[in-house]
Amino acid sequence: GGPAGLGAAAHVPITPTRPGPDPAWTCPISQEVMDEPVRAADGFVYEREEISAWLQRSNMSPMTNLELDHTELEDDAEMRAAIAKWRAAPA
Repeated sequence: GGPAGLGAAAHVPITPTRPGPDPAWTCPISQEVMDEPVRAADGFVYEREEISAWLQRSNMSPMTNLELDHTELEDDAEMRAAIAKWRAAPA
């Protein structure tokens, strides 16, 4: 014999679950998976709402602490699509 109950557990079907999110999809400010990823002048990607609020207070990069060359934000459509695809997968 072996530990009780092991044989029964072996017959439970395993259902695949979606993998966790790519760490690159996490906003460095909020530490949450982004909905609207945008690239700032420092080359890092942030959640639009988070970096917009940051830029109202500071023109320094939250990641490098160096002054940003500009405060324009560029949509990261590729990352947004990848996150949307991940969110749509069965949990």
